[in-house]
Amino acid sequence: MEELTGQEVIALFEGLMRAEERRLRAKYPRYCRSRWEVDEESLHIEIKVRKRKFELYVGDKIDIVAWYNSRSCGVDDYISDFSYLHYTDEEVWTLARLLQTRYFPILENPEASSEDLFPEMWE
Repeated sequence: MEELTGQEVIALFEGLMRAEERRLRAKYPRYCRSRWEVDEESLHIEIKVRKRKFELYVGDKIDIVAWYNSRSCGVDDYISDFSYLHYTDEEVWTLARLLQTRYFPILENPEASSEDLFPEMWE
């Protein structure tokens, strides 16, 4: 199996995020906001659904972060996953799976806490 190039990794995550953004816009047409920065060397996406915020960076590393902004607590329900610089193909596929299985459900249920959605993660 050949190694993925940086552009292939960016294309993979961009495709996953474009599909998820379409689902979010259909589900929350008034509350879904996004900002995209895409070039040949990096991808930076910020998505906000109600008070849930999400950020993905793919470039020299991969960084995925989600949190909930509440008036009473400030930043709450913060979760993140990341790779180190010079990530491996295994890390790419692991983070792509986490994006789909952990972060997409959190974005699709912005009022639910990650503890409620994934109690095993917080044990």
